[in-house]
Amino acid sequence: MASFAGEGENNSDENDSNSSISDPDSDTMLKTETASIVRQFVYDRFEEENEAIDSTSQDEIPVLETARPDALEELRSVREENEPDSTAVRVSRRLREIGDEIQNKYQDEFQDMINQLNLTSANAYKSFAEVARRLFKNGITWHRIVALLCFGYEITKHVLRNGLAGTYMRKIYQLIVDFIVNERIAAWIAQHGGWLGFLADFRLSEPSWSTVAAVLAVGVLCLLWTMRTAEK
Repeated sequence: MASFAGEGENNSDENDSNSSISDPDSDTMLKTETASIVRQFVYDRFEEENEAIDSTSQDEIPVLETARPDALEELRSVREENEPDSTAVRVSRRLREIGDEIQNKYQDEFQDMINQLNLTSANAYKSFAEVARRLFKNGITWHRIVALLCFGYEITKHVLRNGLAGTYMRKIYQLIVDFIVNERIAAWIAQHGGWLGFLADFRLSEPSWSTVAAVLAVGVLCLLWTMRTAEK
């Protein structure tokens, strides 16, 4: 397994969340904001990629041609929810810049593994959560949170590309948000300035994105192994 120690972020911060006092109203607001960010990022990233495929590629079939209408409707339902200067839109813009870096370097390897996922398995979402915990086994950092969101995006794209129902989109969104809340990642985000803290503090240069991509690759392989074991 890849190690996350020494990623360039202060690991002493990781223990601070254990002593924080939770404000229910603030927790609810952060959960709502996180859900909006997840959906906004998935939508914006998909639109950006689809436009690039339409304008530059003659060989790759656009996802729009294979996606179910109800899945596209679920994807696009976020369009009118956020103002252009909202936190969700600003965070999504920053995440897309980072997503470009990841995909440009590791697109082929990543897609090969994503294509092997069986999202119709009743065990798939539980397995995803088990894999996601591996990302944070050495603590929480912004880089690991970004990795989680990018991983979630790749799975939603798989749903669209393979013509799965829009209900899968909603389940994936909910899984990501619930995971962030249940694993105290939301508490860590709140303690580090909320999502505005991400905009202020995140730096792409540290750590190397090869480390993050390697972790995502390991995560998908673990997911495949768990699912295949459960199906035997």
